[in-house]
Amino acid sequence: MKLEGIYMFDYEEELYGCQLSMLSNNSELINLFDDSDFDKVNDKFNSLKDMERVVEESDGAKPYKVYYRFDVDNDKEDDLNYPEYFIEKVNARRGSFPLKDVDSLYEKDHKNKLYVPYNALFYVLKDEELNIEYIYMYKIGSRALVSNHRLMFGKIFLFNNSKVNSENVAETKVCGFSNNFFSLSTNFMECIAALKISADGSKELAVLKPLDYNEVFKNRVQREKIAEKNISNFNTGKFLIAGKMQVEIKDSKDISVSEIIKQNDDILKGLERYRDNKNRKIKKTPTKEFKEGLTELRDHAKGTKYAKEHSESDSFYYQDEVPKVITDKNGLEKLQVTANSLPIFVALIENIAVKRILNGIYEIPYFKHKFYKNLNEGQWIVGKDIDSGKYKIRTLINEADIIVKRGSEIIFSKHLKDDIAREESECAISLKNQDILIVKTSKIQLVYN
Repeated sequence: MKLEGIYMFDYEEELYGCQLSMLSNNSELINLFDDSDFDKVNDKFNSLKDMERVVEESDGAKPYKVYYRFDVDNDKEDDLNYPEYFIEKVNARRGSFPLKDVDSLYEKDHKNKLYVPYNALFYVLKDEELNIEYIYMYKIGSRALVSNHRLMFGKIFLFNNSKVNSENVAETKVCGFSNNFFSLSTNFMECIAALKISADGSKELAVLKPLDYNEVFKNRVQREKIAEKNISNFNTGKFLIAGKMQVEIKDSKDISVSEIIKQNDDILKGLERYRDNKNRKIKKTPTKEFKEGLTELRDHAKGTKYAKEHSESDSFYYQDEVPKVITDKNGLEKLQVTANSLPIFVALIENIAVKRILNGIYEIPYFKHKFYKNLNEGQWIVGKDIDSGKYKIRTLINEADIIVKRGSEIIFSKHLKDDIAREESECAISLKNQDILIVKTSKIQLVYN
C-alpha cells in the first residue's frame, strides 16, 4: 500500500488540524514508514462482527463495525448516535488542513512552552491495485511539551543539540509520550479506528477502541450512554463487588446521578471505562474489609473529631458523601450509593482513594480537583488576591464569619461552623471583580462550585 498522507487534528467545536509534509527535509518519513502493522489492523477489522448501529442495549465499549454510504455534509450531521459521522467529518475536511513541516507543528502555551496542539492523527493509505483507500486513526493522548526533537514513527531524532554530532544523528526507540518525547505510533494495538473506502463508494468503519474514539471526538452522548449502562448493570445485580455484594445507585434529594455525570468528566470517565473484571481490587476485597474501609472513611469525614485535628487536607468530603451498607427487606446487605456519594464510589471501584501515610488523611481525587485556595483571616480583593467566579466556602477550623462587600454595600454575610452537617459548615457564593471578601475569626477554604 502507498502512504498518501498523515494528518493530525483536534476535534473541538471548530475542527482544526494539519497535514504532515513528506517532502524535502522530511523525506526520512517515507524511508522509515512501515505499513506491516496496518495489515494486523486489517485482520482485526475483518474479524469483527457486523453491527448495524450502536444501540443502548449493546456494550458500547466493545469493538464494532458498521457499513454505510453517505457524505458528511448531506446526512447525519446532528445525530450523535452515528459514530461514522465524526471520522467522515475529519476525512471530508482534510484537504483544507494546512501543510506543516515536522519542525513547525509546535505551538506555545501561556507559559511560552512548546506543545503539539492535536489529540489525534490518522494515516491515509491506498491500495492502488484494488483502488481502495484506508484510513487508520490513532489517539495522541496528551499534549506533552516538545523540545529539540523531531516526530517520527516510534522514533526520536535529536536536533539542535551540541552533544549530538550532526553527521551521526542519535536515534532512540520510544512508544508515545515520555517526558519531552513524542512519536507517531503505528502499533496496531493502539489503533482506535479504521475506515475502508471501496472503489464503488461503499464504506466500512471499524471502531476498535470505542472509549478512546468517543473521547477524541468529544461524543459525550455516547459516553454517557455507556456510563448509564454500567450504572444499570450495578442496579440489576449484573455487577457485584466485595464478596458478591449488590449495589444500588440512586438520585439524591438535591441532585440526580445523571447531573453528576454531566458535570464531572472524571466521574464519567471512571464509570464508562469500568469493566467487571474479577481481578479488580473492588471485586477481590472481602465484604468485612470493605465495610471497615467505609467506616474509616466516614470517621475521617469533614466535621468529625479526626478531620478537625488534621485540617490540612484539600480533599474534604462529608459523611453523606460516603456510600453506606444497608440491609434490604430480605436481609441481604447492599451498598447504597447516592448522587452525592457517587464520586467516592467511583474512586473505590477505580481503587484511587488514597490515605496519606504521615497524617492518615484520605485523598479523594474527584474532590481534590475542585480545590481552589485556603484563606486565613483578613480581607481579599477579587480580581487581585483571588479569582472571580462561583465558589463554595467551607470552614477549616472551628467557626468563621464570611462577609462580601461590593463597593460600600454588604451583599452577603454568613456564620459558619465546622460541623458534620453540610448546611452548617459551607455556603455557596458568587464573587465578581472588585468585590471584597472578608474572613473573620478562622481559616476557610474556597472550592469551585
